[in-house]
Amino acid sequence: MTATILDRFDYAMAPKEVVSGCPLCGIRQASHPATDRFGWTIGVSTCRHCAITYLNPRLTAEGYAAFYQDGYRQAIRAHRPEYTPELMRRGQHRMGVTYGRMSRQAGVSFDGRILDVGGSTGEFALGLGCTPARTTILDVSIEELAHAAGVGFTTICGRAEDLDPAARYDGVLCVQTIDHLTDPLTMLRRVQQALTPGGWFYVDMVDHLCWCSA
Repeated sequence: MTATILDRFDYAMAPKEVVSGCPLCGIRQASHPATDRFGWTIGVSTCRHCAITYLNPRLTAEGYAAFYQDGYRQAIRAHRPEYTPELMRRGQHRMGVTYGRMSRQAGVSFDGRILDVGGSTGEFALGLGCTPARTTILDVSIEELAHAAGVGFTTICGRAEDLDPAARYDGVLCVQTIDHLTDPLTMLRRVQQALTPGGWFYVDMVDHLCWCSA
């Protein structure tokens, strides 16, 4: 991590709040220190009931806003200097191809109306085989959504809670995103409302093995 990154965003000094219980089931869990992939020491809890791992304490809303404005992309580039936006998009596409191959083996189709929560540039969805004209990319990054729109995706700048209540999708993706959310339960409920009968939802978590090993 470079001094410039630490000057722009100091995780240790950023405002935080203690999470009183698991954000999914509410059960209280102990918090343990761990080192994340950016080199910051953070507190994490792993729920013994529903298995979700979450930051505890976590940044406040103001802290997250400062992080995404001043720290996130810079931290990634400091962690992996070679990780240019172009390489990021290529990596997202390759990951989508891999996930798509496994998903099709399981009988999952990407032909319907798809919503990608935290979908970034849309390259992951492209790798999966989603049709841009039938796929919506939801993200908070205007820069990355601009790339997705250029590819032909419908884009929404915001959060899952901001979705049109009348919107319906045959499939929803939430890949390496849920661990960025302060209220995953509200997001999951909103996704449930947005799914058509028989629709599918895919979610995974980045760094889960890192937290468990710690």
